Amino acid sequence: MGAMKEKLKGWFIISLLLFFNSCGFTPDCVKPKAGDLSYPVDGAIEGDKLFVLNSDENFDYCSSFISVFKTDGENLTPVSVILPKRHEDFNLAGKIMISNGKIFVTERGKGMIFVFSEGGEVMDYFEEGGNPYGILFIEGEGGNRIVTANIKTNTVNIYTEKFEKVHSISYSYPPLSTVYDKNSKRIFVGFSNSSDMAVINFDPYSDDYQKSERFSISPDGTISYIKAISIYDGGIYAVMESPYSLLFVDANSHFSTSLLYFFKERILSLEIIEEKNLLLAISPFGDMIYGFSLNPFLLMWKINVKGNPVRAIYSQKTGLIYIIPMMEKKIKVLNLETLELR
Repeated sequence: MGAMKEKLKGWFIISLLLFFNSCGFTPDCVKPKAGDLSYPVDGAIEGDKLFVLNSDENFDYCSSFISVFKTDGENLTPVSVILPKRHEDFNLAGKIMISNGKIFVTERGKGMIFVFSEGGEVMDYFEEGGNPYGILFIEGEGGNRIVTANIKTNTVNIYTEKFEKVHSISYSYPPLSTVYDKNSKRIFVGFSNSSDMAVINFDPYSDDYQKSERFSISPDGTISYIKAISIYDGGIYAVMESPYSLLFVDANSHFSTSLLYFFKERILSLEIIEEKNLLLAISPFGDMIYGFSLNPFLLMWKINVKGNPVRAIYSQKTGLIYIIPMMEKKIKVLNLETLELR
């Protein structure tokens, strides 16, 4: 009788595990709720909604997920959570991008690319392999293109919107950061562990892609290790690791480089707010955000933001900056007019 009881108990536990796994969560997993944050690494704004990508490297939950908030001035109202029902491949999210009502997310664990609707449905997914760290969506009348920068396979890959590979370009260094200049139809590539950049002459109206020669952006050979690049009005702004510095590369004049600023902290990312003539340099390691005017280039302010800020996202609708801190459970809001942080 006792043996039978133990056998039934064992079958009950197995059935319970199967049930939880079929739902996407095991008994030890906690399903995220609207408003939850867990190791957020990226974000994007679409209309009046803020989408925050959580990589969940603190293992509070069973997978990565997207927290959706409605922006109403300084108030953020939790709306929903986006994650696949079968989340086994959605473990270590990397970057998020929104275009044409579609949410593109790269996943660093298995090298997946997910496409969600704004309502949270999985519209498509694709396994590239490696680590597709960066992603671009480039529109063209002849067909839209998805561009990934894979830092494990050292490739820049170009796909149709249906993830049919059009072209792949290999490099000797990991392509850490990519930007697209729609005026000159060029993709600029910044490489990790290097002071080199490359240019892909990219016309979304054709399938003719040409890789230019790599070139160094170090003004005197002593500044190296690109961390991030951003583009504005024909110029490339590049954050460097050694030493901590900000460079300007004139993309219209033989890629001449000038040194703009030395930082005390490591900078992880750059944000350009064109309508405010503003460049933000973000240091999660120093809990600091720098604000520079672009024309003329001048340090306007710097603000201490606790919690390791990783992104500072500007909303045209509210005129506010929403700051995503990696190690805190709350989005912070910066008023550009008063520089008040809430």
